[in-house]
Amino acid sequence: MFEKTTHTRAISHDEAFQEYCRNQKFREMLDSGCYIRIQEKFVLNSPEYVQLNGKDLELTDYAWDNLPECSLLFKAVIRNEDASVAKNFEPPRITRRTHFATAAEGMKWHSHVNDIHKEIHTKFFASFGSKDWRDESINCWDMLNRFFDVLEIQYPNKFIEDTFLGRHYYDRAKNEPARKGSTRPAKEALIAFSLAYDLPLEIVAKFMDKAEYTFNSDLSSKNRCYKYALTGMVGEPMEIKAKWLADNGAPIFSKKEQKEIDSRVSES
Repeated sequence: MFEKTTHTRAISHDEAFQEYCRNQKFREMLDSGCYIRIQEKFVLNSPEYVQLNGKDLELTDYAWDNLPECSLLFKAVIRNEDASVAKNFEPPRITRRTHFATAAEGMKWHSHVNDIHKEIHTKFFASFGSKDWRDESINCWDMLNRFFDVLEIQYPNKFIEDTFLGRHYYDRAKNEPARKGSTRPAKEALIAFSLAYDLPLEIVAKFMDKAEYTFNSDLSSKNRCYKYALTGMVGEPMEIKAKWLADNGAPIFSKKEQKEIDSRVSES
């Protein structure tokens, strides 16, 4: 059997997801928001290394010149050099600077995705006190409605365009009365909503808790897919996220809706 060991900073989503599932340290790095995947590399989520160009995230010139300082290095063991090359990644090497990145630096959520999302996240957090999250009279639909207020969405078109969800989700959030026992959005719809606005796991978990879904303690492969998409695909187009989830057995849309999304991806 042919075997070759190499090192790389570039890693695909499928390779990164495999590492995310089996490497607790790597998983914790992504879940914390410390790292973000830009141009196939996982780099520290800091303006020093990541910048916004229009609606796209890219590495800064400084980051390109100093990749050992800001990005993770993976040791890949490649076996069977043929059409089905298999890569097994060892835990990423951590530079001294990376290792001592403080929790405060990492827990800024995904604040550099773009200025619009940064403002949305800040306003949404400011609109809730800790007692609101614990208040049983405030249900998940109320939370979504509050988010719409923060987004200043008065009509459903923007919500539908951003999330690919149907109008009925918007209508329910705007009209569902706050009462105990009220119905809840589907878990897949909450994931779609969270992906559309690149919500950090902390907020997603609160939405899931309000809807009485298991999230943080759910170790299923489907939930792992959701979490990787939320942390490893920040800033990427919604249709790319949805297609990756569908390809990995965790679809968030119906087959008909996903077919329309797939065609959109193939045309892009």
